[in-house]
Amino acid sequence: MAVVKPFRGTFYSPGLDPSRVLAPPYDVISPEQRRDLLARDSHNVVRLILPGTNEAAARDFRAWRAGGIFVTDPAPGFYWCRQEYTLDGRSAVKTGLIGILKTEPLGRGSVRPHEETIPQVKEEQFRLLGLVRANFCPIITVYRDSRRFVEKLAAGIQPAPADFSYRDDTGTFFQLWRLPADPRLEAFFRGRRLYIADGHHRYQCNLRYGRAQRRPAAAYILTCFLNAAEVESQVNSFHRYLAAAGPDLLRRLAGRFHLQPAAGAPELLAGLKPGWLGFGFAGRFYRFRIPARPGPEVVYLHKKILAGLLDRSDESVAYEPDGLALAAGLDKPAGAAFFLPPVSIGRLHRIWEAGRILPRKSTYFYPKVPSGLIVYRNDLEHFNRG
Repeated sequence: MAVVKPFRGTFYSPGLDPSRVLAPPYDVISPEQRRDLLARDSHNVVRLILPGTNEAAARDFRAWRAGGIFVTDPAPGFYWCRQEYTLDGRSAVKTGLIGILKTEPLGRGSVRPHEETIPQVKEEQFRLLGLVRANFCPIITVYRDSRRFVEKLAAGIQPAPADFSYRDDTGTFFQLWRLPADPRLEAFFRGRRLYIADGHHRYQCNLRYGRAQRRPAAAYILTCFLNAAEVESQVNSFHRYLAAAGPDLLRRLAGRFHLQPAAGAPELLAGLKPGWLGFGFAGRFYRFRIPARPGPEVVYLHKKILAGLLDRSDESVAYEPDGLALAAGLDKPAGAAFFLPPVSIGRLHRIWEAGRILPRKSTYFYPKVPSGLIVYRNDLEHFNRG
């Protein structure tokens, strides 16, 4: 049974410029971007999610709360988030409910995963969580409701001015409204399946953390709940980059598959369909078909090509969601890339329901909710113990 509850959200003080203190989720921040975020403001949330040391993050978070940098709502509630963004040249809007979700073992109950995780990342997140005792960015889950119960409930508050508005570096416009605690929302999610779309590492470290603690609030994780009826029909994939790849890699591929040249990266990416993969090396791009009905393309890529044909481990692979940005770096004969097609939301649901676990970094849900937009402190009392 999915247990979803309202909570007392913690926010940056309204007097601070959100463009200077908010940041993307920790796992999509490059070293260069981290340096830029640190330079923007001494109170940027990157100091709390990618700190120099975990002890420094805990110390800063305590000091910032004491100094009024963060403020906490006096009463529990839910929050309604609206995102206006552009993806592949198309304008789109995504809405979701933000609350807290009680963690439970994955796969056997109401919460379903679909990606492998990296033990080292989970351990790092667990140690940080143990000191800061807060979630600074929600995980994203998807549920199914063709009747749009939550959207109809939230519609009554949207004509009012948003409690918070912010445009990030990508041009995505975020708005947040406070929703009063409503038992109908808690009842709606009971017995409903939730599918983790983004945040597998954070969920698993939060599950471990909650088991180690005796405080009820520690068993919950900050979560954005998206209705599948409101999500794009396709979800982007993470593409794969291999460093130190030479011409031999291209020869091996050409010996196994029929490589069809593409005019360039834009044409390659626009034309990738299920059953096909793309490849780029030394400024040239190709597409090739993989055997019929092999299952998800990312599974075939990892098992049959990376591990089987090329003898590459997952640890030798880098991940990039922006295909054009990845392609731009392939003009030198130093690395190669594999490009994956988007995954339809229907296909992803079948993967969730079948309990299949894909390789790490298989799907890329966009846009991400910024770190620091809303914070869940598990050291506070948010609800009655009953």
